[in-house]
Amino acid sequence: MKKYLVFMGIGLELISAILVANWASVELEKRYNSKGMIALALYFLVLIAWFIHIFFLLKKVQKDEGGS
Repeated sequence: MKKYLVFMGIGLELISAILVANWASVELEKRYNSKGMIALALYFLVLIAWFIHIFFLLKKVQKDEGGS
């Protein structure tokens, strides 16, 4: 695994996840009119899921690096 490609993708993953959460929150806000609570919840969930993904990704990179 190329480490530099993994780390380049990390930022793109976060940006795309935030954009999808933004789009979804706008659409859900039109339907339910929650005064921004849906957006807050979606951003929080995306951030938590992204940190979990990064944690496992870094463990995998560290494991691959140690085995070489």
